[in-house]
Amino acid sequence: MLDRSGHAALTKEQIESAERLANEIILENRTVDIRFVSRDEAGKLGLRKLPPTERDELRLIDIRDFDLTACGGTHVAQTGQIASILLRKIEKVRQGWRVEFVAGLRAVATARRDFTTLSETAALFSAHIYDVPQSARKALDEIKLLRKQHEQSQEELAAAYAAVLLADAPEANGLQIVVRTLSGRDLGFVKLLAQKLTRLSPGVVALLATTSPQPSLVFAQSAGQPFDMGALMKQTMTKSGGRGGGSKDLAQGGIPNADGIEATLKAVAATLRG
Repeated sequence: MLDRSGHAALTKEQIESAERLANEIILENRTVDIRFVSRDEAGKLGLRKLPPTERDELRLIDIRDFDLTACGGTHVAQTGQIASILLRKIEKVRQGWRVEFVAGLRAVATARRDFTTLSETAALFSAHIYDVPQSARKALDEIKLLRKQHEQSQEELAAAYAAVLLADAPEANGLQIVVRTLSGRDLGFVKLLAQKLTRLSPGVVALLATTSPQPSLVFAQSAGQPFDMGALMKQTMTKSGGRGGGSKDLAQGGIPNADGIEATLKAVAATLRG
C-alpha cells in the first residue's frame, strides 16, 4: 500500500507487530554488546546504514542475535533494563518515518493516563471504554443533524421575520428602509435577516443591530441600489468607536457597548432619506 506521496505506507498491523517484537526482545533480556571495528570491516557486517563520519573506527551496538547498529549514544547492558516500549506516534518524514515512543515507567505512566482519560470519556457516554469510538461517532452524527436542523430553523425564522418587517416598512420613492434593533440574536442571524430582507424586494435598505451577546451593526441594500454600505459602516464606526466595514451591498461592524445604538440607526436612516 502506498501513501499520498507514492511511498510505501505503514499499516496498523505492521506498527503493532513492530511494537510487539520490540517488547519480546526486551522480555528476553538479551545482552547488548559494544564493540569497535574499522570502517572497512563494518561495511562487511550488513549494517542497515553506515554513518557519514570519516572516522576509521566505528562503535557498534550489538543486540545479541537481533540487531547490529553503528551508534555513539548511551545504551543498556541488557534489553530487559528497558522494561517496555509503547509507540505513541508514527509520521512520514521525507524518505523515512519518525517514530515517537515512551519506555520503562514512562510507558506505564502514559498507558495509565490514557486509560484514565478513556474511562472518564466512557463514563460521559455511559458506555464501556471499548465502545467510546462508536459512541463518539453517534454523538457527532447527532450534533451534525441538530446543527443542520438549527440552520434550517434560522433560515425559516429569518425569512418569516423579514416578510413581517418589510410589510411594516413605509415606502418612499421606491425605497424601503428597515430599521430594527434585536436582542439575544448573534451577528450571524442578523446578517441572515439582512440578506433575506434585501432579496425580498429590489428597493430595500436594511439597517439592523443586535445588542447582545456582542453589540453589532449590519447594513445591507438590495442589489442595484446606489448607496455604499461599506463606506457608510466605516463612517458609523468612526463615530461610535467601533470597527467594521464591508462591500457596497453588505457591511458589518462591532461597537464597544449598546448605548445609543437605536439612535445611531435612526441617524443613518435619516441620512439615506436625505
